Parts: sequence; structure tokens; C-alpha cells
Amino acid sequence: MNALTGGKYHVEYGNNISLVPGMKDKFDRLGLATHLGIKLAAKHKSVEGIVNPQIERVQGTTEKVRRLASDLGRNPMQRHMVAASLAKELDADLRRTHDRVAGVAEGMIAEGEAGVTKVLGAREEKGAIYAAVYQWMRETGTDAIGLKNISEAVREDLTLAQAVFNGPRQIMGFGKDTHANMVEGIAKRWAKDEWAQLNEGMAVEKSLSNYVPLIGDIHSAYYNPAVIELAQQSHVEV
Repeated sequence: MNALTGGKYHVEYGNNISLVPGMKDKFDRLGLATHLGIKLAAKHKSVEGIVNPQIERVQGTTEKVRRLASDLGRNPMQRHMVAASLAKELDADLRRTHDRVAGVAEGMIAEGEAGVTKVLGAREEKGAIYAAVYQWMRETGTDAIGLKNISEAVREDLTLAQAVFNGPRQIMGFGKDTHANMVEGIAKRWAKDEWAQLNEGMAVEKSLSNYVPLIGDIHSAYYNPAVIELAQQSHVEV
């Protein structure tokens, strides 16, 4: 382990294995496609063309920093400065990817919601029918057989499906889980593609919260900020 002790500093430069040894496990994960794929939602076809190249860039940069740790052509301080520069480039790269993915997610959610609403949205002229449907459901859905009959009915009749999809569960006498399962089943039956698009968009949107922590992992695993501060304070303009 290489370190400099003096004044307010105890600066660890690392070794030829890792520039920040205490972050070795985190550093190793930055080189794993599986770990990055989970974080960046690479399994979703809507963004795989954006995310997979980004994963390769993170892996490639991480490998550069790994080799940098044993670069005898640079002194320890220079190694950290190069690693910090690489981290900043990757930081900006990931933020651009985040914005692109956010745009895809936003578009998918909007299109999916519009598609589902087009098919399953409540029709104002059917208000009286919906009221009758709710009464029938309250009377019918009191046991397992009744719930089964309702489930079969909403698969066969779009008006019944619209009533369940839009109506408050309390009016129908359904429990929270029963209603949620029925709504999902209705959507998959009557607006399968639109529902799938909506849910993929929401899943991709959820992955956006992983970008900032991932960027933080890159900075903390690549270099020691104390070394950069020391380098800046000791720099002499020529």
C-alpha cells in the first residue's frame, strides 16, 4: 500500500491491484455485464440498443482503470488524476444515456396509457349500464363461484370489462388484491400489446433511479478524491 502522511492528509494511493483498495468489490462489480444490465434495465428491448453499448463503455473504462493501477509509467498521483478524468467522462456519458432512456420510457408510458384508455376507457353513454353491472357484481361476487363467473364475464364482454377496469373496487364489493388481479387480467385480454408497452415503460422508468448511485460508485471506486485535492494544491503553473 502506498500512502503519504503529513499535515491534515493521510492519502492512500492504492497499489498495483486497485487505486482504491477499500472499494475493490464495488470496482469489480462495475466490470460485470450482469450487474450493470440489472441496474440499467438491459433486458427490455425498448432500450437495449441504448443500454448495451453503455454497459460496454462502463466495462471498457473500468478495465482501463484496472490496468492504470499497475502503470509504472505514471506516478501514483498521476494515476489517480487520469482515473478521475475517465470517471468524469463516464459520468457525462451516463447522464446522456439516462436522458435518452428517460425519453423512451416517457414515450412508451404515454402511448401505452393512450392505447389502454382507447380500448378500456369508460364511455359516458354507458353510465346506466355500468351502474347495473356494479349491482350485479355486488350480488354475484360473494363467493368463489360468483367471482369465477364475473371473471369469465369480463373476458367475454367489453362493457363489463370497462366497468371493472374503471370503477372503484368498493362499489363492486371487491377486495384490493381481487380487483387488482381482475384489472390486470382485463388489460391483458382486451389491450394486451398496449398494456405490455405501458408496463415496460414503467419498468424502464424505474431503472432511471439507478443512474445517480451508479455514477457515485464509479467515482468512489476509480480514484481517491484526497489525492486529487493534494495534486491540485501542489500544482505549479509554469
